[in-house]
Amino acid sequence: SFKPLHSMPLEVCVDSAKSCYECLFGGADRLEVCGELSVGGLTPTIGSFESMFRIIRSWPVDHRVMIRPRGGDFVYDDSEMDAMVMDIEKLRERGARGFVFGCLKKDYTLDDVKCKRLLDATRGLPCTLHRCFDWTPDWKQAMRTASELGFRTILTSGQQPTVGTAIGTLREMAAFSATLTQPIEIMAGSGLDEASLRALLDQTTIRWFHGSASTPVAAASIHNPPFPMGPQDQELRKSADRNVVKLLNAIINEGRGTN
Repeated sequence: SFKPLHSMPLEVCVDSAKSCYECLFGGADRLEVCGELSVGGLTPTIGSFESMFRIIRSWPVDHRVMIRPRGGDFVYDDSEMDAMVMDIEKLRERGARGFVFGCLKKDYTLDDVKCKRLLDATRGLPCTLHRCFDWTPDWKQAMRTASELGFRTILTSGQQPTVGTAIGTLREMAAFSATLTQPIEIMAGSGLDEASLRALLDQTTIRWFHGSASTPVAAASIHNPPFPMGPQDQELRKSADRNVVKLLNAIINEGRGTN
């Protein structure tokens, strides 16, 4: 894996080749490669991954690939687990350098057995526990378990919908992680904007930040759709914007100068 370009790195989630270019030219440190960010990110298809990877591999920037077979909760049955393992294997063979995933039990505690199965399938590649962590009833226990399992990073919004409303909890999470036998990187993400980023820099010791850095994309067609094919069809499509990436990096750079 590549060393991040900055001491306080910015990861941006992408689901298209266009977004990859925008993030790379904007100065992102790492990309989270996904499909369908409109539902929070799913496993990219092989074709989608290949279209993004052929861009990413020529840049000295790391990436991790989302493994999530569907929207909704993170309680997976055996057939879904089989699919996730096969996705990891196929994507690893095609050059994936790391993964992002998470599994919960029916009571929303972290499912250590299923998480370990996926971690084993990566064959030691670095992995992020995604925001299923924010649904767990006891985040300290979930963090301990994630650390013991071997996750390198936890992506979290502090158990709130967006990071801006959870600065205090995120501060506690970063401090608690440092006390673990195997400290785990806390990466703050969801609704990351100028105000919340400044608050995180000023009030926490968090050193990794995650966002979509996106702006709406104009419809490609000249007509409005006659009817939606699904609930996401009623929402504006978005794509990463290099200017937003640059803005977030500029704010982080200010923080680097004072931290």
